[in-house]
Amino acid sequence: MNTISEDKPTYKQRIVWSPLIVLLLVHIIGIYGWFCQLRSFHHKTYIWTYVLYALSDLGIALGAHRLWTHRSFKAHSSVKIVFMLMQTIAMQRSVFFWSRDHRMHHKYSETDADPHNSKRGFLFAHIGWLVYHKHPELIEKSKQIDLTDLTSDPVVMFQRKHIIVLSVLIAIIIPVVVPMVLWDESFINAFIANTFRYLFALHTTFLVNSVAHMHGLRPYDEIIEPRESNAAIYLTFGEGYHNFHHTFPYDSNTAEYDWRYNFNITSLILAILEKMNLVYDLKLAPKSYVHKKKSMCQTNGSVLILNATTLMSGSPQYQ
Repeated sequence: MNTISEDKPTYKQRIVWSPLIVLLLVHIIGIYGWFCQLRSFHHKTYIWTYVLYALSDLGIALGAHRLWTHRSFKAHSSVKIVFMLMQTIAMQRSVFFWSRDHRMHHKYSETDADPHNSKRGFLFAHIGWLVYHKHPELIEKSKQIDLTDLTSDPVVMFQRKHIIVLSVLIAIIIPVVVPMVLWDESFINAFIANTFRYLFALHTTFLVNSVAHMHGLRPYDEIIEPRESNAAIYLTFGEGYHNFHHTFPYDSNTAEYDWRYNFNITSLILAILEKMNLVYDLKLAPKSYVHKKKSMCQTNGSVLILNATTLMSGSPQYQ
């Protein structure tokens, strides 16, 4: 439960208007513009838009999430740079702040110190957390979290220092200029397509914060809120096995099974990079422990069903 101690002032949820206005404008331009211009896009613009979306989502999944937040594997410097640039395309702040917020989310999940606490509702968990003043508990406890590994990483700190320039160049100018130069797409079409791409990637990433904390199965830990979400799995290239991920956050697959048995494009890329010796020391949860957790959940679930049946039927065979 979210509690506020009596000696602290009551938290009042207040909107920060500047990000709200920006988000509203971006949604209007991206969504309304996309459907208005839908038939006028060059066919290569659709392909380019999807490529950018895939690169940005994979930059989040591979870089900000699995590499820098959870340290679930190690990577060659060249790979780190590529992952950083891919994450920059997503325009979801720098790796440093993304990782800090996600570490807070794991450590204080579903409490007031969780940046996108799902107990405050679907809309807040999905995108509303970007436009409200931070809860005092979040501000206070974020000062206590260890970020020394991030501050000592030159790739992370370079991006943090130059995030505005990098974002404008990599996430706006290049995505708009490429279709204009290579296949004579109009500026307005290229700009709208890139805006829509940004929005689509933003919302698919945020499905993990909202849908995957409210809808789905919990086969590994039925006490916590994170769940297995098919929508998040397919739209984020394998990041929706969320009950497993919160149970075993250090696992580089973020799932019980790798890409050969699950839809997990991110893990497939890691497997290829590992073969090329570009990533190494991939961490995996011990299978015996995973199976033990699953069997415990199944047993507990059976007990609950058994007790419910007993209460309803009163049959002695269940006593």
